[in-house]
Amino acid sequence: MNMNKKVETPPAKPKPKFNPNDRQLPFLNKLIKAKVPVTFVFANGAKRKVDAVIGYDQFCIVVKEGELETLLFKSDIRSVTPVAPFPKEREILSLKK
Repeated sequence: MNMNKKVETPPAKPKPKFNPNDRQLPFLNKLIKAKVPVTFVFANGAKRKVDAVIGYDQFCIVVKEGELETLLFKSDIRSVTPVAPFPKEREILSLKK
């Protein structure tokens, strides 16, 4: 018998990486479609209420405040809360008409 023979173990399955976009994207898309007012809480504790979220990318969120569009960096945001509940999907479709 050969005692030096290595026993091959199957490679470990890689753990799926957590992707924060899995939760962010659907939520932000709902905010954009619903056009509801939103409250942001920032890392320094400041709160900011905006009229609506109008866009986003990997690093920032664009919001509407009156006639102004403002760019907020995601790294400074600690929470995002709609001021009002999301309307039902049918209500969103009827608002677009």
